[in-house]
Amino acid sequence: MNIKKTYLLFLLSVLFFQCASNEELALPESRKMSLPEYIYSGQEPNASWRMEAAARIEKYRKADLVVSVIDNYGRPIKDAEVKIEMQRHAFGFGSMVHAVGIALEGKDYRTFKSEDARRYRKVIQENYNKVVFGNDLKWAQWLKGEHDSGSVYARDNLWKALFWLQERNIPVRGHWIMHNVLDRLPVSSQELTKPDALRKQITMHIQDVVSVMKGRLIEWDAINHLVGWGKLKRTHEVIGRESYYHIYERFASFGLEMQVTEFDINQVPDKLQASYLRDFMTVTLSHPAISGIIM
Repeated sequence: MNIKKTYLLFLLSVLFFQCASNEELALPESRKMSLPEYIYSGQEPNASWRMEAAARIEKYRKADLVVSVIDNYGRPIKDAEVKIEMQRHAFGFGSMVHAVGIALEGKDYRTFKSEDARRYRKVIQENYNKVVFGNDLKWAQWLKGEHDSGSVYARDNLWKALFWLQERNIPVRGHWIMHNVLDRLPVSSQELTKPDALRKQITMHIQDVVSVMKGRLIEWDAINHLVGWGKLKRTHEVIGRESYYHIYERFASFGLEMQVTEFDINQVPDKLQASYLRDFMTVTLSHPAISGIIM
């Protein structure tokens, strides 16, 4: 494994792009009912970046297609009508999912209802070509799922969800192997003060989760929130000025594949969320070095 490349990829995909977190558009309740029509630079329908992004999408995300229509003897059929419909994006459009929401079948589980689970699976299959489990593979939940068959994180739910996703050719990203904030790990306070004991627990967990999940995931978040835990905020005005595209360009100089992960927008009106998400996805899709977005 190339450690330098791995470190840079995690820095790009796990850390930097979390500036687009649910904190950045958070507004106090008093402002939600009196929002201006445009709240971020670049939201305007005639914003200059839109045409530039459309041109890049045309160049980097599309290609010419040649279709030959022939009969049983290999002879061309003149004036044939052909309908072509894309079956799958090469670009990754993904979302965080819960294993129990996929696995639930024919019964209710606490707040998860069987009928909701059917709709949940339908939305995933119709809209996403890549997913990440939100909590199921985190250290504490991983341990709970192993020892508590009645837990929402029970291994049975995880295996059922993985099988369902595999059948539909939907790859899964692992989240996470290790967390930057050590007091978020399921180890004792005594172990936190003893480096050798802590290192032993971490090594045992890594060996456990990585070996069990080998071949089941397409990639891992190796270290979650490696830098910037709670520090990267209020970047929502950069679409128009120092655009996301220019930020992507700086990171693209490393020559590595990039992904946007953990992208979400909360605490603002639905219309504003939709507008910002559309614009963010558009400019992100337009950069050739980025391979996907996982919300």
